[in-house]
Amino acid sequence: MAIPMTTTILVAITTAIIAVITTAITTAVVIAVMTAITTAITPAIATAFSHNTVKNGLIGFTILLSTLVLWPGNTYAERNSQSMVSTRYGLASILGNTYDPVNDIRFFLISGFALYDYERVWHHPAPDPLRFKVEGALGATTSPCARIMASVGIEAFYYLDTFAAKHSGAAEHSVAAKQIRPYAEAGVGIIYSDFQVEGQGLRINFNPQAGLGLEFLTEPKTSFFTTLRLHHISNGHLYKYNRGVNSISLVVGYFFP
Repeated sequence: MAIPMTTTILVAITTAIIAVITTAITTAVVIAVMTAITTAITPAIATAFSHNTVKNGLIGFTILLSTLVLWPGNTYAERNSQSMVSTRYGLASILGNTYDPVNDIRFFLISGFALYDYERVWHHPAPDPLRFKVEGALGATTSPCARIMASVGIEAFYYLDTFAAKHSGAAEHSVAAKQIRPYAEAGVGIIYSDFQVEGQGLRINFNPQAGLGLEFLTEPKTSFFTTLRLHHISNGHLYKYNRGVNSISLVVGYFFP
């Protein structure tokens, strides 16, 4: 028995409406949870890190990750004889809160990124867990007023599988590594922020950031992840006014299959 065209259309419309409502509810819940977490941890971060501490910390963390990049690993020729890691793509929600020089600027961004095998991009020896990440983000501040933000950047992304193995038995690690993978990331980019704090100088600035995160494998080739980042904005003294803005941000995202 053929299904009437009207019924098919109604079913399609109803399904689309349910999908939109479900997505909206899920997004609202995620934003609410992320807001609660960043609101709770921002005072502690502000107490622990000063303006100079953050800059020096980001520089130190980047140097550390760069050391891992240069650490001897399988050579490019050796990796070519094997199969390189496939490029992965994903989307993420980023919720951030400033803590220096002010603590009342909150922002929400949607980011898209590509995660490459490091040696696929840079043809020189590198450790197997190292990846090269290209990320773009677009969003706005949500308080105290709405202002556009947009950024693009590159990062070194390093899976901490060796660290995890040292803190668990070999058998436990072989199972756990398939489910949860810790990682570190650090890099720099360019950011446009329509908001300005006193003495900031420019709206287009450098955007160094670094973070630690966990990737959760839910099924083959599908995984979610979360990252806690330190986020810095300044113009690198290219302008006479260069008051930096420091933030803490929480990232929750998804890798496409």
